[in-house]
Amino acid sequence: MRPLHIKSLFLIIPLCLATSHSLATGDSILNKQHAEKIFGMTKSQWNKSVIELTETGAVDSSVNSSGTYVMQLRYANDAYLYVTPKYNSNQDAPDNIAVTLAMPPSMALLVDRANIQKIAAKTQEGMLPEFGVSMTHQRVTGGVALFFVIVAH
Repeated sequence: MRPLHIKSLFLIIPLCLATSHSLATGDSILNKQHAEKIFGMTKSQWNKSVIELTETGAVDSSVNSSGTYVMQLRYANDAYLYVTPKYNSNQDAPDNIAVTLAMPPSMALLVDRANIQKIAAKTQEGMLPEFGVSMTHQRVTGGVALFFVIVAH
């Protein structure tokens, strides 16, 4: 069975990263259909797909301490997206999917606490009822990082 390819998969943040208004009211950061596909992948399928994308230059990647590949996307505006499913074994579906959106200082100036709360609420609402999403945020080196954890219900 050929593993699902994540190029068409996950967490496309269309040009809505340009302003905080569109982050809060435009397309969601997380996508239910993409989460379903990743929750359908074993660790080896995920890793193989990320390796293939890395070899084509579509994404960058690294390997975490548990041997899971971390998919890294860099956008033209210097925002970064990191996607990492958490697996307990190589043959099981992930327990959760960690997603980090790191926004550079130029974007962070546009994102205030109210917008961050709107992003969290919109994301949580858009993933129900199949998935639960928690989100935290942190100011980092002048920018803002949004940390999402997706769990299947």
